[in-house]
Amino acid sequence: MKLPSIRTQYIQEVLKDSPVGFWPLDDAAGFAKDWRSGTSLNPGTLNGTYTLGQPGPFAGAGAWKGDGSTGYISIGTTSTFVFNRNFSIEAWGYYLVDQAIITHGYPGWYLRFQNKGIELVHSQTAVIASGGSSPTNVWVHAVATVSSGSTATVNLYMNGKRVANTTTTQSFTAGSWPVIIGCEGTGTATIRAEFSQNPMSMVTLYQSELAPSRILARYNIATGKVPGTRIYSIPSGGRVLRSKILASRLIGGSHAA
Repeated sequence: MKLPSIRTQYIQEVLKDSPVGFWPLDDAAGFAKDWRSGTSLNPGTLNGTYTLGQPGPFAGAGAWKGDGSTGYISIGTTSTFVFNRNFSIEAWGYYLVDQAIITHGYPGWYLRFQNKGIELVHSQTAVIASGGSSPTNVWVHAVATVSSGSTATVNLYMNGKRVANTTTTQSFTAGSWPVIIGCEGTGTATIRAEFSQNPMSMVTLYQSELAPSRILARYNIATGKVPGTRIYSIPSGGRVLRSKILASRLIGGSHAA
């Protein structure tokens, strides 16, 4: 029996949690497709200078890479998404430098790499949560969750492990921005900053607070730490390696730009 590819297994696992947007960003044709089923889809618009078809975080996945100056992806409008409470942000980023991963609204929030970890920031006030430690030049699975309630619990996860836990009474509003992948909002719909040059893949938004077990399940699939590991044939040297070995070389390994 032929097992699904790691990419297929990962996508299936993501869709189990009913995301409100899912952009693998591995479409070499240039379209940031929303991979959910149905009619209420939110495809992204590619802007500025970017590179498609970059190596992704695990076997079969690809990535989008901005130029660090003008490249970004815009998604929807301020009325498309409402992320104030009870939501989750998930993405794979290849950590080269401290830059934004994804932004929603101004005032609103953004998730970014910072000081070898990740941060969830309120765009008008201050850092809400920060934590984690990672070397540069590796793929990182980054997740932020915000609970319901006027005093919300905020958790950050890196590579399947919780690295920050705090609470906030701060309200996140969409302001004048849609969702933006690859840069940080700084004031109006026409002002953007901190354009990213970190490759990105499998960006996902949920109108729910992901459970730690669901976050870990995805990370385990990507790294081959699940039963029924698929076998891949590696052309060089004629050897056959298990997918978990292949994945471990991609996650935490070098990135061929």
